[in-house]
Amino acid sequence: MTSLVEELQRDALDSSVSVLDLLRKALVVATKLNIDEFKEWIELELKGYSDEKTIPDYRNVIGSLKWKNYSFVYPNVDWVDVVTNDTDFLSIVSRRRIEKPISEIHDLILDKSTEDYVNFGFDNKVQDMLNQILKLDTKEYVLRITVLKIKQILHSVRTIILRWSLKLGEDGILGDGMTFNNEEKSIASHKNYTYIIYTNGDIKMNENRSINLQSKGNVQFNGVLASGDITGDIHQNIQDLQTSQSEEFIQLIEKLKILKELFETDTELSNDDKEMALEQIAVLENEAKNPDKQSSLKPVKLATAFLKGVTDNLTKTTVLVKSANELIPAISQLFHHIHQHIHL
Repeated sequence: MTSLVEELQRDALDSSVSVLDLLRKALVVATKLNIDEFKEWIELELKGYSDEKTIPDYRNVIGSLKWKNYSFVYPNVDWVDVVTNDTDFLSIVSRRRIEKPISEIHDLILDKSTEDYVNFGFDNKVQDMLNQILKLDTKEYVLRITVLKIKQILHSVRTIILRWSLKLGEDGILGDGMTFNNEEKSIASHKNYTYIIYTNGDIKMNENRSINLQSKGNVQFNGVLASGDITGDIHQNIQDLQTSQSEEFIQLIEKLKILKELFETDTELSNDDKEMALEQIAVLENEAKNPDKQSSLKPVKLATAFLKGVTDNLTKTTVLVKSANELIPAISQLFHHIHQHIHL
């Protein structure tokens, strides 16, 4: 009979399985094993976060602050970028912790299938604060966040579930069908898996920073310098506040992280094989981080061939082999697509 944990691992690697369905299956596992901390996290992802302090870092995203243009100076521009030389202020208001349930995040992306961004509004208190600081001819501000940044939340949740399910397998907790024996439940009761949730996010939020409401810095919007009134010429010197990467790049980085963890935690590999495998994964990570410098895919082909050779010598039923047999071809294909796009 299929192991529920191994089934969860396979689903986490299968992009056709929605993150919502993945969370529901993970909830079954956490409930049957009485892993309360993971059950609580799953339920928060399903229902949404009511307390901002409990929102994990991977839900903290960076966007571009924009103001609604009601003036006749730029009649064809609806939303205008705001840039201020008060970088601390801008850094804070350009961040947002997404509290929405995972189902709403998923639907939000579907609704924006023809656009590459989502606009998030502010409550009246924040709107008033922004008007006080920026003194622009508007009463409406939004934070524009790229769809890719929103998708990264879904990728992070999927990765957390995969890492958790892999750790369960490593701890000898697999299950038989939909049930777990007393020994597996006992092992789970002595483990703390919370760290997997809170070490996943890459973006950290400094909660001790404060906004200076008396900030008097000059403001630029679409390159136009303003101090209450619109003056000056249009300049092309506005820096984008966020780095937009292709969805393929995001997928590649995530798959490399998963592959690395699989090799690091495998118990069947010899120390020498593990060390050499991790060296080859480091080569792939370096190539992924410098896609514009790729003159050929030879380093990628050599590294993936080596990793495939290592797994071919292992027992075919191990988690590493099963997962690597899906990950390595997928990683090769992503490198190929990214390389093709760069050299078009």
